[in-house]
Amino acid sequence: MANELFGDYDIKLAKIRLWTRTPMKKRWASSKTILSTLCHEFMHHLDVTSLGFPNSFHTIGFYERTHRLYLTAIGHPYYPLLWRRFGFEGRQVIDWHETKQRGAKVLVRTKVVG
Repeated sequence: MANELFGDYDIKLAKIRLWTRTPMKKRWASSKTILSTLCHEFMHHLDVTSLGFPNSFHTIGFYERTHRLYLTAIGHPYYPLLWRRFGFEGRQVIDWHETKQRGAKVLVRTKVVG
């Protein structure tokens, strides 16, 4: 499975890089993609500098913290990521379709109530 890379974090230099064009397809990245990437790379920075981790891995906790930061940045209420097991090893992956559906329901409820 090929994934586009929109940025990276250099732990030794404490430096975040973001790309406005996707490296593989050379298309412009959307503002939401750039913000999401910034939140992701900034969370790597916080793991190392604020939490004192020697490294920053893509754990469930990492993705949950990044998700909360992104939702706060765009002013949306929190809704949890939905995880499902994948493959023979039982690796967990985010079910983006179900997560987005849940998020849409939360937004509708808060707009009606709020």
